Amino acid sequence: MYYQVGNKCLEQSQAENVYFSLVVPQISQDGQIIKPEYNGSAWVLNGQTIKANLPQCNPVDNLKSGLETGWLLFGVMAAVYFVSITKRLFQ
Repeated sequence: MYYQVGNKCLEQSQAENVYFSLVVPQISQDGQIIKPEYNGSAWVLNGQTIKANLPQCNPVDNLKSGLETGWLLFGVMAAVYFVSITKRLFQ
């Protein structure tokens, strides 16, 4: 299963590592630093194991979206090329 973190589609363990490593530490009123920490097998916050609730994604969907964008760009470039060729023929 893959999960989305930002614009990336990552496996669950990688997604949680990226997500929790981006969390900005907080300082409590008594001066303690509050931040999630990785203990080698799970992410822990104040002694409790935490899990990220991230949206699911599929890398194939990202590939299809990139291909669609690429073909659109290719179509625009081909149209510009044929317009320039046609313009030269009529000069």
